[in-house]
Amino acid sequence: MNSHNDRGLDTPNSIDTERSLLGAILTNNCAYEVVSEYLRPEHFVMPVHARIYEVASRLIETGILADAITLKRHLEDDEALIETGGLDYLDEITDFAIDIASASEFGEIIYSLNLRRKLIAFGWAIIRRANDINLDVDTQFGVAEQHLYDLAITSNHEGGFQYFKDSVCEAIDFAETAHKRAADRHGVNTGSHDLDQLLGRLHAPEFLILAGRLATGKTALATNIAYNAAYSFMRTDGKAGAVVGYFSLEMSGEQLTTRILSDHSKLSSSRIRKGELNDDEFSRLVMASQNLHQIPMFIDESPARNVSELRIRARRLKHQHNLGLIVIDYLQLIAGRNASGVDDHLTDFSEITRGLKALAKELDVAVLLLVELPSGGDGRNSVRPSVDELDAVGDVRSIADTIMMLFREEQYHQLNRPIRSLDQTETEYIGQMQRWEECLRNTAGLVDVTVVKNRTDQLGAITIKFD
Repeated sequence: MNSHNDRGLDTPNSIDTERSLLGAILTNNCAYEVVSEYLRPEHFVMPVHARIYEVASRLIETGILADAITLKRHLEDDEALIETGGLDYLDEITDFAIDIASASEFGEIIYSLNLRRKLIAFGWAIIRRANDINLDVDTQFGVAEQHLYDLAITSNHEGGFQYFKDSVCEAIDFAETAHKRAADRHGVNTGSHDLDQLLGRLHAPEFLILAGRLATGKTALATNIAYNAAYSFMRTDGKAGAVVGYFSLEMSGEQLTTRILSDHSKLSSSRIRKGELNDDEFSRLVMASQNLHQIPMFIDESPARNVSELRIRARRLKHQHNLGLIVIDYLQLIAGRNASGVDDHLTDFSEITRGLKALAKELDVAVLLLVELPSGGDGRNSVRPSVDELDAVGDVRSIADTIMMLFREEQYHQLNRPIRSLDQTETEYIGQMQRWEECLRNTAGLVDVTVVKNRTDQLGAITIKFD
C-alpha cells in the first residue's frame, strides 16, 4: 500500500490491489458480482483502472463476456489506457489476477482507500474555509458536520437483500421484547390510553403525521404526547417513554413550556402569562416547575429550519442523550431547498417528508410531524378533514407510516352564533340560541382523532378532551 500513486498524489492508495481485482474480473466475471453492489469506477485511484472497471461493468451487466480481448475493442482509443502502455496493459493486468475468493477483500481495500482520500480532501477543505474570515463560524460547523455525516453514511455500503429467516428472527425478537414488557407497556406512550390502544403506541423508526386545520389542537396534543413520553422515561428510569427532541418552529420555548406547566399545575396558561396568579397559585406553579426539572425533553425554537439542520441537531441529541422521539411543529414552517426564491412547494414538502422519514430510520427514533390542512373556505362549515387534503402538501400520505387527523367541531359552532332575522319571533330566536348553546356545551374541549393510516392496519377514531 503506497502513499504516492501514479498520478503524483500523496494520498493513500494501492495500485497493485486495483490491478489484482481487475485481473480477477477479466479472468472470471463472477468476481465482479462479489463487489458490484458497492464498488464504483470512481473508487479507483488510477483513471485507467476506473475506465477498465466501468467498461467491464457495462459489458457484464448486459450479458457480454468481459475479458482482455473484448475490452481491447472498446478501449483501443482510450487516452488513459494509451498513456499507461496501450492495449498490452490489459494483458498485463490479467497476470496480477487473484482468485475469486479474495475479490471481496480486495474490493473492500479499494473502497476503504477511496474513503480515506475523501476524508483527507475534506480535512483540507475545512482548513481552507476556516481561513476565510468572511464565512460565519456557526455555518462552517454545520456544513462540516453535514459533509462529515454524508461521508460516514457512504462508508456503510451494507444493504440489499437479506435472508427471510433473518427478518423472521427480527420479528420474533421484537415480539419477545413486547411480551416481556407486556403489550401495553411496549413502545412510547402518548398519554391517552385510547390512542395508545389504537396506535399500539409509538415505535421507532416510525414516521407519523398529525394533521388538522388551524386551531384544532395539533400543538396541544403533540405537546401532551411529548411531555408524557419524557415523563414516563424519567419515572421508569428509561424503561418506558423516550427522550424527546421538540422542534417548535412557530411557538417559542417559553410559550411551549408554559403550556406544559399549565397542564401540570392545573392553572390557566392565559392567567400565568398575564401575571394574574395569586400567591398560593404562584407557589403551586413553582412547585410544578421543580417537578419537571429532570424531564428529558429538549426544545429547539429556531425558526425556518431545513431538514439538513434538523438532522444535524437531532443526530447530536441522539449521541448525547439517546433521543427516542422527535416532534416537529410544523411541516409548512420547515424551509425547503429553494426557500429563498420561487420554488415548487409540493416538491419541497415531498422532499422534506422523505428526509424526515429517512431521519427516523437513520437515528432509530419515532418522528411525529404536524401538518396544517387548508382552512376549508370560510371555516363556518363543519366539514371533517379528508385524507385527500394531504395532497396539498406533496406525497405525505404515501410516505407516512401513520396518519392522524384532528377535527374540532366546537370551533365551527363558535363561528355560527345565531343572528336574529327580521321575520323571526323572539321565542324562535331564544330557542335557536338555546340549541346553539347546548351544542357548544356538548362539544366544548372535544377533539376527534381519526387514524386514517396505521402501520398495524388498525384504523378508527377516538375523542379526547382538552382542558
